[in-house]
Amino acid sequence: MPLSKEVAVTVPYDKLDQTAKDLIDAALSARGFAYCPYSKFGVGAAVAWSDAEGIDKGCNVENATYGNTICAERNAITTGVTQGKRKLKAIGVVAEMNDSSDFVSPCGPCRQFIYEFGNKVDVYMAKVSSVHGDVLVSTADQLLPLGFRLN
Repeated sequence: MPLSKEVAVTVPYDKLDQTAKDLIDAALSARGFAYCPYSKFGVGAAVAWSDAEGIDKGCNVENATYGNTICAERNAITTGVTQGKRKLKAIGVVAEMNDSSDFVSPCGPCRQFIYEFGNKVDVYMAKVSSVHGDVLVSTADQLLPLGFRLN
């Protein structure tokens, strides 16, 4: 049986709902605070919750020992968790690789972290150079098929 390989679709920014637009804009703003002196690869993320109002933002924070680096997605999610939020609705991520036209998607650990707070979470990915152009749209379970759960 052939498996579908489509895990995301490209949508013009102006066709997104207001929550998605707000997440992309907040993620772009958060990216401006990224601490990335080693890689020079700034990432911003912003999350909306089903069980709370408002948007929480995060940026990547690098460390000389790369294993201690904190990704923007986990930074944004943990900000909300410290306020008692638990049901993730959507996340926006803004980043760009200098030598690529590809969208940047969350890394494996971030995909699992997003999945922990909701497998149907909408994931919006935008490029810095065209943040109000096309946006790559997916969901947590599309980015992480068969994600790990204890229950």
